[in-house]
Amino acid sequence: MRRNRTLALIAVLMLGAPVRGAAQSVAPAESIVQLPAPVAVLVVASGRPLAAAFTTDRKIRVLSLPAWREQRAIDLPPGRFVVFSISPDGRFIVLGDHQGNVHVWSTDSGASQCELHLGRYPGVAVFSDDGRTLAVAAQGEALQLVDVAGCTTRASLPQAVGGVMAAAFSRDNRSIATADGDTAVRVYETRDAKLISENKDSMMSPLAVDFTADGRTVVASGGDKAVLFIDAASGRTSRRVTVAQPPLVMQISRDGALLGTVFMKSEDMTKPDHIILTNIASGRQEADWVPPVMPVGGGWTVDGHFIVATAAESTLHLWKLK
Repeated sequence: MRRNRTLALIAVLMLGAPVRGAAQSVAPAESIVQLPAPVAVLVVASGRPLAAAFTTDRKIRVLSLPAWREQRAIDLPPGRFVVFSISPDGRFIVLGDHQGNVHVWSTDSGASQCELHLGRYPGVAVFSDDGRTLAVAAQGEALQLVDVAGCTTRASLPQAVGGVMAAAFSRDNRSIATADGDTAVRVYETRDAKLISENKDSMMSPLAVDFTADGRTVVASGGDKAVLFIDAASGRTSRRVTVAQPPLVMQISRDGALLGTVFMKSEDMTKPDHIILTNIASGRQEADWVPPVMPVGGGWTVDGHFIVATAAESTLHLWKLK
């Protein structure tokens, strides 16, 4: 999870606003998948039945869902990787290493699609919903919007003090929201990086951000243990929810109904904390579960399931919360 702050932020699970109330606390359904090597991180494409596992034998293993069968393995270059993400449409995978090298591969062919070099190690790397744009930033530096097909930087967002902690695209790919180190949440046009709105209601740096399915609202949360629902056009906070712990990452389900949440145990980040699914409209918790060990990834699947992955040796345990 976001230990490196990124590998966990991008690769771990998705968060939501835990509004206390009745919720399922029983253990979710579990399935087990055997892979040739232990899994360090698992990422799931929300718009295609596909996932990718970063295994300790330095391979990316592309997996088809729901059977979780390996389609191909991609050999990795040398380096200590700090970001790992898959495009929502499942076409591309990105990895960035500690030397600032960023690699993009095609999941369909396993071929290299793009290679970039940043001034320092990346802190954020996320794809637009259609997979055509990669938003990537070196730690503490401005976010670049990269055309994946041409491997060229189309635009750069303005530099924020402290850099970018997290970023997310709207479903229509027209906007990008950033959670910035200066405590602000900002929304930009992806076409020309023009600022649309700015929110400074967070007391500490936000750590997670996502758009609702209609793109009208940005949901953000961070170290001040508050989840903000922000009007994307004006930047005004429409709703504020207090939570028990800081979040890691957040992602809204494909149908826009649920917010999935993984919290960090701030007093001991080596131990897992609650994972919560929250109904956005009602604020009701629909699931609340603490995994037996730290998750290595997961997320929403294209058919609406929320998967949490844990690993033991070469065994991948997949827990279905919904």
